[in-house]
This record gives sequence, C-alpha cells and structure tokens, in this order.
Amino acid sequence: TINLGGTITEPIKLSVYNTLGQEVYVTTIASGSKILVIDITELVRTGLYSFRFQGNLINSVQRVVFSK
Repeated sequence: TINLGGTITEPIKLSVYNTLGQEVYVTTIASGSKILVIDITELVRTGLYSFRFQGNLINSVQRVVFSK
C-alpha cells in the first residue's frame, strides 16, 4: 500500500526497477487517487528497488528495500 500524500490531480506512471535497472512492474495511477494498493510480492526478491513516479507535474524516484 502506498499513501500518495493527497489526491492525485493527473495520471501518473509508476515504474518499479530492480538494482540491474530492469523494469519489473509498471502501472498508471488514475487522477483522483489517494492510495495505491499493489501486490508485487511475486515479482520482487530481497533487495533494493526504485519506484519512479512520472507525470507532467512530478518526476520522483523513491528507493525501497524488500526483505523476505
């Protein structure tokens, strides 16, 4: 679950990358969303992943460590 910190005012592309730079997940977050629920447990292993949020008004990368 990702709390988006408020209501999204435009569609935002979310891409998840592993440490090799390979895209392992991609989705579009709809305008009007406040919380995003995704299940990527089958797609990721233990390690560092980059979550990239892209839109007209945002371009942000957040790093997340997964541990199983």
